[in-house]
This record gives sequence, C-alpha cells and structure tokens, in this order.
Amino acid sequence: MKKKKIVSVISNVYRSKVLESTFKKLSRDKYDHHIIVLAKERGVIIQVLKESGLPVYYVPYRGKMYLLSAFFRIFFLLRKIRPDILHCQLFEGSLLGMAAGRLAGIAKRIYTRHHTTFHHVSHPSAVKYDRFINRSAHHIVAVSDTVRTVLEEYEGVSGSKISVIHHGFDLQSFVGSSGDNSPLLKKYGIENRQPRIGVISRFTDWKGIRYILEAFREIHARYPESVLLLANPIGEDEESTRRKLSELPAGSFRILDFVAEPAILYSIFDVFIHVPIDELSEAFGQVYIEAMASGTPSVFTRSGIGNSILTDGSNCLIVPYKNSSAIKDAVFRILDDKLLSSKLVTRGRETVLGNFETGPMIRQLEDLYDRL
Repeated sequence: MKKKKIVSVISNVYRSKVLESTFKKLSRDKYDHHIIVLAKERGVIIQVLKESGLPVYYVPYRGKMYLLSAFFRIFFLLRKIRPDILHCQLFEGSLLGMAAGRLAGIAKRIYTRHHTTFHHVSHPSAVKYDRFINRSAHHIVAVSDTVRTVLEEYEGVSGSKISVIHHGFDLQSFVGSSGDNSPLLKKYGIENRQPRIGVISRFTDWKGIRYILEAFREIHARYPESVLLLANPIGEDEESTRRKLSELPAGSFRILDFVAEPAILYSIFDVFIHVPIDELSEAFGQVYIEAMASGTPSVFTRSGIGNSILTDGSNCLIVPYKNSSAIKDAVFRILDDKLLSSKLVTRGRETVLGNFETGPMIRQLEDLYDRL
C-alpha cells in the first residue's frame, strides 16, 4: 500500500512532549511524515524529532517582519514535498501554512485549533485571521469541546467540519516514582519549606495568577514556612505579575526555571492551583491532566478540558472564578483533611489514566487521516 504523504506545520515551539510523542508514534508504515517548524531558534523539538528519524525543516520566524519570507519558504517546501495532507498547528503555523497550502494546491488541508476566545477578547482585529484559517481548512481538529463551542458559536463553523481529539500524554511517567527531586529542592532552598504550593502557568491575566497571589498572602500568614512555586514565568503580564510578587513576604516564593521532566516538578508540590478566569479561557489545559496523573491534590476552576472532567470534592476542589478567598479556603481544606486529600489523589488518577494516553489520540488522528 502506498504511504500517504503528510506535512505538519507548527510554530513557536521550543519543546513539546505532546507534539514530539504524537509525531514519533504516528505509523511510519502508513505515512511519510514531514514536519516544518517555524520558530525564533532551533529548539529541542527539532533535535528530538530528527533523532527519531523524521525529516524536519526549520523556518526562521521572529515576528511579523518574517511573515513574507516564512510564507514563501513554506510554499516552496510544500511544492517540493507535495503532500497528500497538510496539517497545521498553532496560530502562525496555521495562518502561514494554510495560505501556502492553498497556493500550492494541497488537496486536503486540516488544522488543530489550540486557542479559544483569546483573539475575540484581547485582539479582535485578529479574529479575521482565525476565520480565514477556518475557511481554508477542509477539516478542523478541536482539542476540547470548549474549542468546538467557540468554533461553532463564535465563528460559525459547521459542526460537520470539526472533530474533537484530546491531547494524549505519557501519563505513566507521572505515576509512582517520578525520579529524584532532591536536586530541585536543594537548588531553590526549599528542602524544609512546607507546604509547597505549585503553579505552572504563563503570566497572563486570564490564567488568574493575581487571585492566587492574593490567596497566598493568607496561606502564608497561617503557614509561615509555606512557599509559592511558580513555573513557566513568561507572558504579556509578566511585568505586573512580578510587581505583585515583590509585595509578598520576603523569601515566600520562588520562580522556577524550565524543568525538562514535568513529573519531577509536580512531585515537589503539596498542593497545585490552576484557576483560569472563565470557562472559555483555556482551550485544553494540559496541567489539569498532569496534576491529577501525578497525584497532586489540586484546586481548580473549570475551563477547557476541565469543563468535562472536573468533579468538585471527588477528583479536585473547584472554586468560583476570580475568587482569592475561595482559593485560600480550598487550600486549607486540602492541607487540613488528609482523607480528603487522599480521595482527590485516587479519584484524580482514575479520571485521567486510560482516557488521556497517547494511544487513543494517535488512533483518532490516524482515523481522520485515513478518512481524508
């Protein structure tokens, strides 16, 4: 049987275990798969994929001034490879990939939608580009039902054009022994600091970081040895967030560098918090899955995939949006009630293990490719 030739176009990814695992595990008996990566620099993902034997093409992209050159490089690569299917992911990758794919005459074009209302709320002028991508795609992969809702209700996409395929993860790496976390504890001087409150979130307003900081003031007042640990500290609101952090008690927080193994990172948290400000802010919410798989009792608001899988008092504690007092109370409940904490850990793992593994996601994606 002749292999289907597929080109994936992704953008602004330095490292992504989800994408790396997806690309590596797609059947090489059925597909001849090529990957085009638009990015500021050659990230780890390029090295990882090349080492796995996949053909990878790097296209420099450092902002709008690179739009035209990146477009033509993608166009000429597509003309050279001549794929049966073009699969674009992430905003610039989808915008440039779809435009180049149309001009190159690629017969079947799909894209995975990774954001929800971000442009509608924060950059209304960019919605026209989302609509262009939607029109240019023969089919759209939504990473959650929340994304499907935005596509249908906000942008008028027909439901028949959308498939919901959740991200898949190597969740077994989060279960049991996740590795030695002592170097991490020592690096940040938190070996004897507890409780350790974990946050993995970009510093952007819709992630609800400000409400976590307000809650932590009261947590620290009750637990003077507590420490707030913040990972992934980048984003458009980084400056204002760091100003708010400077107002916390001295030595009460740490900004964590990039950690290659997220399972080790979760293992140092006593409680994990993720509180987007509304149900549509998060497109998926990888940290919901990772936190529950790791066995970290968590405080959440519902957003993205959390709308479908979170149950208050069973696999997590759910708090109202934009409510620092409720966040504080939920953390206290977890710290004060060991039986509750144990229940959240057990039910959390039951929720995600088997349902968000890489295997089911790969099967659904291959089925879509085959139907096209």
